[in-house]
Amino acid sequence: WALHPFAHFHGTFFFGVSETSTTLLALLANFSAKYGVPALEYEYPISRKFFGFLFALSFIIVRSILWPFFTYFFIKDCLAVLDAKTEHDTIVVTSFIVMLLTLSVMQVLWLFQIISTIYKELFASSPKEKAI
Repeated sequence: WALHPFAHFHGTFFFGVSETSTTLLALLANFSAKYGVPALEYEYPISRKFFGFLFALSFIIVRSILWPFFTYFFIKDCLAVLDAKTEHDTIVVTSFIVMLLTLSVMQVLWLFQIISTIYKELFASSPKEKAI
């Protein structure tokens, strides 16, 4: 497969750069009373807010702004490869397109969840109403 390079450039973004927000989400999850260490949320509330801000910012930049551009060009390249009949495996290229479109829909759903959580964090009247 290395002698038939396909998607190496795009893979750098989708399997590397896009995961920066996932790393920050993993750090943020530690502050969750439900999924992390409950004491962290109460002992370090500023750290929790800081990681939450970094996660939301990185998600918006990487997965809401950059992701659509990389998706467009990746699918464009895939279709060009399929059209030129130069693909190593049609099923692989087609599967990449389907999976990427599925992940792209998920990015939109997650963005709405993040916006909802930001709203709750900023406008919740009590700590129990706050998410995370």
